[in-house]
Amino acid sequence: MNNNIEHALEELRINSRRYAKLERYYRGVHDLSFATEKFQNAFGNLFREFAMNLCPAICDAIKDKLRITEFGIDAGSGDIAADARRIWQNNRMDQRSGEIHKEALRNGDAYAIVWPNEKGEAEIYPNKAANIAVIYDEESPGKLLWAAKFWQTADKRTRINLFFPDRIEKYVSAKGSDSILPDAREFVPSDISQSFFTAAASQQIELFPDMEKMSSHIVRNPYGIVPVFHFANNSGIGMPGQSEIEAAIPIQDGLNKSVLDMLVAMEFSAYRQRW
Repeated sequence: MNNNIEHALEELRINSRRYAKLERYYRGVHDLSFATEKFQNAFGNLFREFAMNLCPAICDAIKDKLRITEFGIDAGSGDIAADARRIWQNNRMDQRSGEIHKEALRNGDAYAIVWPNEKGEAEIYPNKAANIAVIYDEESPGKLLWAAKFWQTADKRTRINLFFPDRIEKYVSAKGSDSILPDAREFVPSDISQSFFTAAASQQIELFPDMEKMSSHIVRNPYGIVPVFHFANNSGIGMPGQSEIEAAIPIQDGLNKSVLDMLVAMEFSAYRQRW
């Protein structure tokens, strides 16, 4: 069993649980945290779908003020800066950068994967926080050792890619499962012959002819860095990012309780109960 896959799955499960609540609250699927037993016995799940949801406004108010105005390069000629601007524009990052900002503000973390396409041109892929796990060096805080990404295909098989400074390993679950993150022993190497990485690997061989041949499920990474970039919102040293709505969740729960109490009082006042 691959220990890296097991470690990645453990981190991904932790992230999924952490982000699930933040995603629910952003969508307005809130907990009835202050509902008493008497309230639940009387109304059950009658108000389960109700929420006066202010969580999106907390994130969007900050996101709407964020704009990438310019970026520079510490070393190099003007041609490098022009090439960087061309990559930015080709990837429509003026629009897609907002996706990364929103994800980081909502969940505390956002990620982008950068890799050449079949033409050898750099492409930037924003990713959901729940699909990515990053492993940092404990000895050198801030140094990214490796990263993992998972997703589930239409046939309910789970794919996972492991990104290292020198290679990318691709695995897939041997069979379909209702579990999005199956056990590590269920993963087998994935043949890249039918994937996007085939063209990318061929392009790398042209750019780096001294690259040694690797296994069918491994792509050589000639760039020497992990091609996954982590955007952590208001994070501490060695800590994941913090969501902007996390501190507002108790207030949101209290607001929902206040409004529900008001609605119940209005209902009973409009239709008097006699016994």
